[in-house]
Amino acid sequence: MTRRGLIALAMAAIAAVAAGRLNVGDELPAVGGETLSGKHIELPSAGAGAVRVLIFSFAKAAGDDSKHWSRRVEDDHAAESYSLIFLESAPRLFRGMAVSGIKSSMPKPMWDRTVIVVKDEALWKSRLAVSEDKHAYVVMLDGTGHIRWISTAPFSEGEYAELRKALSH
Repeated sequence: MTRRGLIALAMAAIAAVAAGRLNVGDELPAVGGETLSGKHIELPSAGAGAVRVLIFSFAKAAGDDSKHWSRRVEDDHAAESYSLIFLESAPRLFRGMAVSGIKSSMPKPMWDRTVIVVKDEALWKSRLAVSEDKHAYVVMLDGTGHIRWISTAPFSEGEYAELRKALSH
């Protein structure tokens, strides 16, 4: 690796540590990418004024867990949900295939709310205190973009009940 590459890597690591973990009450920093339908979207501005549930996944292994969260929120009409799928660590050569696979497994009505993110993966892992990438991380935002609930646990009926409780307040 070149000296410039090492410096860039070190700066990214410092930025990730400096970002700190997100907590209830914090305003969500901007995160954006391209939806499966090809539109650029940025959160938390997208859907501002409404309660939103953001489902973050960082690895293919988290896909099923992410789908459980997303389908449950959608089926209950609990809130508008967005799935953010981070692909920065996937080799560029394979990203197109990954997106095609995601599209084929996702109902078309969800394409506008499924966001492919290809930058700042380490930063968001730090912000969400990702300890393992085998499951999704869920954040509920109020209408102003402030965090009202966070889950770092895999989907379960008990964890979903906690989200529903937070949504009702």
